[in-house]
Amino acid sequence: MATNLTFDNCFVQILDLNETRLEATQKRKVKMNGEVDDDHCFKEKRAKLEEPMDDDPCQANQDQARNVWDPDDNNNYFEHSGGVYQTFLLIPMICRVIIDTPAFQRMDRIRQLGCCHFVYRQATYTRFEHSLGVADLARRVMDHLRRHYKGLIDGNDELCVIIAGLCHDMGHGPFSHTFELFVKEHRGKKFHFRHEEKSIEVFKYILNHEKNVKKWLSKYLDEKDFQFICELIDPPAFFDEEGNWNMKGRSQDKSFLYEIISNRYSGLDVDKLDYILRDSSHNVVATGVNAASIDYLIRGIRAEPYNNLRRLVCKEKLSPLMENVFLARQQLFQNVYYHKNVFPVEYELIKAFCLASKHLQVPGKDGKLITLDDCIENIEGYLSLTDDVLTVIKWSQDQHPDMIEARKCIENMERRQLHTPVAIIRRINDVDEDEVDNAVERYLAKNPDLKGKVLVKCRHYHFGLGLNRDPTTKILYDSSESKPSPKNNSPLSTYSSIFFYGKHGTTRKEAEAIYRLATTINAENHGDLARVFKVQNNPRF
Repeated sequence: MATNLTFDNCFVQILDLNETRLEATQKRKVKMNGEVDDDHCFKEKRAKLEEPMDDDPCQANQDQARNVWDPDDNNNYFEHSGGVYQTFLLIPMICRVIIDTPAFQRMDRIRQLGCCHFVYRQATYTRFEHSLGVADLARRVMDHLRRHYKGLIDGNDELCVIIAGLCHDMGHGPFSHTFELFVKEHRGKKFHFRHEEKSIEVFKYILNHEKNVKKWLSKYLDEKDFQFICELIDPPAFFDEEGNWNMKGRSQDKSFLYEIISNRYSGLDVDKLDYILRDSSHNVVATGVNAASIDYLIRGIRAEPYNNLRRLVCKEKLSPLMENVFLARQQLFQNVYYHKNVFPVEYELIKAFCLASKHLQVPGKDGKLITLDDCIENIEGYLSLTDDVLTVIKWSQDQHPDMIEARKCIENMERRQLHTPVAIIRRINDVDEDEVDNAVERYLAKNPDLKGKVLVKCRHYHFGLGLNRDPTTKILYDSSESKPSPKNNSPLSTYSSIFFYGKHGTTRKEAEAIYRLATTINAENHGDLARVFKVQNNPRF
């Protein structure tokens, strides 16, 4: 007897067929590698994570010994597209309680490279992607060390390091580091603001205001672990003034854990590895760092005793790769982050923020409206700030002169009516920014027609520790014949550049005057002076 086919019948048959195929796929995966982690399993794990608990783990941890998270259980992870790694990222399933919060999701609306996408159009990826990449690299490093040193670290140590990698950038403001430049410009150089400290503040905010986060994390972690995560995000000095161990989260025999997320010694950490790979891949900048070399580096890491600590040590044969990592960082600053056309965009954006800071209002605590300026020190207001604040300023109907001018700055960005590069002095050693500013003031005093028509910006190209500091001398290498020690490599050189800009529509006569200013300053700094000005009389098509 024929069956009447209806939409419902067809839909049920399709579902049955899909379930049959899914079961077959799971069996093939189990047969091949013993792992099952597809959408179906993910939903089951997610549902299990969201099930109400009979006992509050926060209370349970006070009554009995905490559980130890098992990093070898495949069911404890979910997969995420790896992007630049060309493989899946493995993130602990329990981290979903952090990821699925507004405070963390906010990073999906903060561009990793700030204003660089106005020059490199593909640089639109976000802090969210970077944070997942850092978390996975942290997992891989911890897996390697845990297997190499049985009993030295446990699953809870690994979970803490992964969470620190996941949360290390939650404190960034709109357009990432550009917001820090805005705070410095708006509040003055003496005002203390660091995104690392904000990340810790945001992490504590999540613990205190997102009930499920602390409830589920407390199944494995206690207050000491939460302190450890904060120390990993922004490590303080290892020892106090009296020479006592300064960390509260872990003892001195686990000091190497503090080098994985944010390395105070050399700056070589998983944060740097991820952003170098991500930024070079997206912006087509050829460096000596790729996914394969990062994997090779991780497999060459050890944790060995050194000067009453246990430090991260590398195999001696990794020395050239270490140099490549730091040279890649310098190259990215030269070609991408400090491209000559990035600063004019930053200038307009920071100016727009400064003008709007006292007028633009966003929700703060309990939904109360506060200004952009207040958000700097108000965590609820700060968490409402993303790159979207630029759009809010643009469409604001506030007719205050400051807001009108702020909207004009945004229009300048969109129409490319920006300051134009006139000259660059490259490869200067030991440039003094105050002396440069004084030289500019003296020149403008003699050439008053240029006042308000010239911008001068110093840029420094180093390896993460500052000018005239070579991080490769801080890396310890493992030698079979001796104790771990630094390696005497060829020193890596740092340098600075000075950029000279004229206003949009700068004439050739004005450009010549600005070039003479650059010549005057170069006479004292002995760099490589280059003329880069192009007359822009014709419209762009």
